Amino acid sequence: MKIQLIAYEIDTHDPTKLNDILQAKGIQYDEMSEEDYFTCQANELKNKIQGQVVKYLNDDTLTIFMAPEFYFKYRNGLPYQRTTFFNKLEYLQAISMAFSEVMIVPGSIWWSEPTKDARKVIVHNTVPILFAGNIIHTWQKERLSRLDGLNKGPQVWDRDEEDYKRILDSSQTPFFQINFKNDPTKPILFGIEICLDHLTLDDPPNTYGVMRTKYLENYQNLNQGVGVDVHLLVAAGMPLQKENIVARNNGVLFRSDGGQGMKRSSCVKILRYGADPVQELQKWNPTLDAQTPGYIEQDPDNRIAIYPAIQL
Repeated sequence: MKIQLIAYEIDTHDPTKLNDILQAKGIQYDEMSEEDYFTCQANELKNKIQGQVVKYLNDDTLTIFMAPEFYFKYRNGLPYQRTTFFNKLEYLQAISMAFSEVMIVPGSIWWSEPTKDARKVIVHNTVPILFAGNIIHTWQKERLSRLDGLNKGPQVWDRDEEDYKRILDSSQTPFFQINFKNDPTKPILFGIEICLDHLTLDDPPNTYGVMRTKYLENYQNLNQGVGVDVHLLVAAGMPLQKENIVARNNGVLFRSDGGQGMKRSSCVKILRYGADPVQELQKWNPTLDAQTPGYIEQDPDNRIAIYPAIQL
């Protein structure tokens, strides 16, 4: 069984690049509803998959299409409203159904919902993961970065509000599993992080990456603690942190990054040497075998990166 990353490399550190791409096609966000603008953003992904991904599909390979953090922000970096978020998840599911052999990681959605205090909204940063027309997992970013664009005061980060934090901490997990070709003998274990979740912080508690921390809390129930098969990192300005990579020996890390001036994507085979795979994981010092992509189109802030398929 093989796995392949096809990454949409686009600058998403602010909405300028995607707005420019859409405006070049005559699409103006101030001339349409919020939901229609989300649809236009989603259609860019659909067109990339249809025109530049489908041709690379192979029966023995799971193809993953990834876009970066903040791909879905509304005009001037505003969060989408709750109704738009939930209504347009259905549209993303329809796109997934049309390309049912591709796992779609469409970047993150910056969205908000009202509170009892009419002057404030709760803001979330959510990555849905879609496969065969279904939302198979979601992850809401834990750690807020000063670069994320939260307008503190009227906007409140979800984990800074006690009730939301309690719900998210009890219900969220970065881990999920699928069976390749619906074959229960071929399970693939994934973990996902969003940007700052992957960083080692200076201040406790939980200074190491979120996925590393949660894996160590649960690893006895997760394939005996040897690591995940695939570590997904959706970001807008986050280089790889070796000590926080949770992929097993001969697993992979896929990264899509829209940060200003950043290397836009990575496909890395993870190598850990030694007889005991659990002990090797917990040394947290893997060897990284970075793969080289081919590119479709020339703009480094708006192109498709095609990485070679890797044997899992």
